[in-house]
Amino acid sequence: MDSSVLAKKFIGQVKNILPPGSSLPDGRLNKVWKFQVKIPFLHENFTDDQLPYFLLSRPVSRGASTGVGEYKFPRINSKVIVEFDANDIRSGYITGELQDSSNLPPSDFYDAGGNMIYYGSIDELGNKIKTSTTTGDIEQDTAGNYTLNIPSGKSFTINCGNSQLVITNSSITITSPEIDSNASSKFSVTSPTSSFSDNVNVSKDLTVSQSISAITSLKVNGEEMLHHTHLYSPGPGIPTQTGGPQ
Repeated sequence: MDSSVLAKKFIGQVKNILPPGSSLPDGRLNKVWKFQVKIPFLHENFTDDQLPYFLLSRPVSRGASTGVGEYKFPRINSKVIVEFDANDIRSGYITGELQDSSNLPPSDFYDAGGNMIYYGSIDELGNKIKTSTTTGDIEQDTAGNYTLNIPSGKSFTINCGNSQLVITNSSITITSPEIDSNASSKFSVTSPTSSFSDNVNVSKDLTVSQSISAITSLKVNGEEMLHHTHLYSPGPGIPTQTGGPQ
């Protein structure tokens, strides 16, 4: 075969994936991900285990170096685009993956007319990120637990209009014009001290495990106790005032 033909790109199918740490046929230790790819007219007489190994060409938009870059691999039976290294049929690399009926976007990424309504990605576990093509809204679905690790001494901040959530090593601060909690079963605060800088309004029963000191106003079941320091014994309902006026 004219070796110049090998300088062209070909379409092949991944038949086997060799991970790092596995053994090559000659007994050497494999150090990188390698893919055995079958190209129809070049490998007609090859069995799958005789196919040459291809390396994966990684995108360099974020710097494909040690510990940096994207790690997304084609799967077995994926159709890929391959090129040969120095026209050597025994050595080459994968430069891309073709779309076919086995790897179409998820059905919720496009409408009945075939128009893409979301851009994004999904992995084999079902973790999905979608960006609306019209509004720019982002949705993320996880197949399992979601963990976000922030280094010690750093903070995590979410800003939304006039509201802000800041999480640090020692505190969680929520700042907003209005904060509502609608717990259908139970809302618990476990803390040695809970402080309220302004009025306290309780629309139903109030149960306290220790005592309450209300500097400004405490309202329970519509009954307001104003401008007193109130110390109450634990129990439900409207507690008995034992403190005097300020």
